[in-house]
Amino acid sequence: MAIQLTRQNISALKRRISVNELPQTFRDMILISRSLQIQYIWIDSLCIVQDDKEDWKTEAAKMWQVYSNAYVNIAATSSSNSSQGLFRQRGTLTTHPCIADVREGHPFMPAGKYHCYDDAEWANQVSRAPLNKRAWVQQEWLLSDRVIHFARDQVFWECQRMKASERFPKGIPSRYDTDVTKLPLRSVNDGSDNETPKRRLLELWSSIVGEYSTRALSHISDKLIAVSAMARTLSHKYPDAGIYVAGMWGSYIIDQLSWSTSLSAHRTLHYRAPSWSWASMDGPIEPNFNWRHMSRTSRPQRSRSPVSVLDMHTVFQDDPYDSVKASTLTVETPLLKVGIVPGKVATDKTSNPEPLPIQVTVEPEAKTLSHSGERELPFTDREFFLRFNTCEVKEPYETRGRLDDDRDISESPELYFMPLLTFNLFDRRYGDEPPEVDEMIGIMLEPTGTENGQYKRCGTCRLQRDQMITLFLCDLGNQHLVEARYKVRKIDAIGLDDIVPENWFGKDLDFVPKSFDRYVICIV
Repeated sequence: MAIQLTRQNISALKRRISVNELPQTFRDMILISRSLQIQYIWIDSLCIVQDDKEDWKTEAAKMWQVYSNAYVNIAATSSSNSSQGLFRQRGTLTTHPCIADVREGHPFMPAGKYHCYDDAEWANQVSRAPLNKRAWVQQEWLLSDRVIHFARDQVFWECQRMKASERFPKGIPSRYDTDVTKLPLRSVNDGSDNETPKRRLLELWSSIVGEYSTRALSHISDKLIAVSAMARTLSHKYPDAGIYVAGMWGSYIIDQLSWSTSLSAHRTLHYRAPSWSWASMDGPIEPNFNWRHMSRTSRPQRSRSPVSVLDMHTVFQDDPYDSVKASTLTVETPLLKVGIVPGKVATDKTSNPEPLPIQVTVEPEAKTLSHSGERELPFTDREFFLRFNTCEVKEPYETRGRLDDDRDISESPELYFMPLLTFNLFDRRYGDEPPEVDEMIGIMLEPTGTENGQYKRCGTCRLQRDQMITLFLCDLGNQHLVEARYKVRKIDAIGLDDIVPENWFGKDLDFVPKSFDRYVICIV
């Protein structure tokens, strides 16, 4: 086992550390530091007392400063552990440029000399290398001003202004530099004047969270603390972002609720974040944070929300950037109660049965479709349909959604669709208020069963195209939930202008409701 700093040996290691006792990677790093005339080096396992939780918490809270202020980060990028070192045996041609001399008369290319390269080299040797599969390493990489990557075939390096390699010492060509993992925190200080701080933060955080969720953690309890250095950095850069709660920024909470999961993600068994936070999931997630739809100028945002945040109450651990003990989001929102209809599977003997997604249909007009030769499936598929049965159309209209994890949805007696954001189809011909609604996105909720008006998130759903959204608004406006029966509290009603653009074509349709009930609910 590699030498580590512990409570038992701290006095001895303060007096002297024998280089010969260190694993090969650490020895190589000391060699590189000396060659760069750097006197001090930080190695987590030798600078943090490994068997002292209090010291670990104290140092973890300062890691953003350690990496942000370091002169250079030396990365054993191609190594899976500390015994493999920085250096590799390699062919001498690895770093030589490959020049192709195209003669006159070539059928496809003009004559001349061309520099040939593998445009996936950075991704394969740096981004997807063993070291960068670890979640903890992401913040070390992103926060450092300079990084030297000791990769499989050559050395790569990067700083605030450029990426380079032994093959491209003057800078990697822009077409070759297709990896954007490093860009977010590099650009924190370089935001364009025509981008709002809100848009910049959500774009940065979306990129960070999406990449971070794909990386591996040895201890799943580290989910939030391993990203805390990046959160602290952004909190200082963007003070208007509000309180940071379980991976989410309080001032822009509605814009971050629309994340969705991959098929391999699942809800954590041990509580560390509320169901409305991406941090409640283990495995890859797609952030879907609302920044692409925001205006790059002073014009109004392209999105609007019918949801108002009333309160966000959180019981923190000792470190507010770590897991939370509990958190409740209280909102005023429209709610559409939906019912469950099982999926179907064909029983054609000439082919293998393929299940259709779960169907979730609007009550009370929901009807189970019946076809000969079909049988019901258990509710275990993550994908479902929202089906609208508005009287104005002959056939139900469907849109696809996804549950957050594998579960038996039939155990949920009630499901609700909560619309989060409406996105306008931006077109300069119509000024700042285009007449079309491009998309509506929302989340699926189910009652917790513990308190009236308390729900937990269980999935997401997108509505696209004007016709689909028109049908949804009909169902939403015509459904009035009985407070005593459904344990919800009606607070007020909002108008159509609060959901769709002012000059939306559907406003002139007689059958489209002009107001929508809102209810006070708590999401935990």
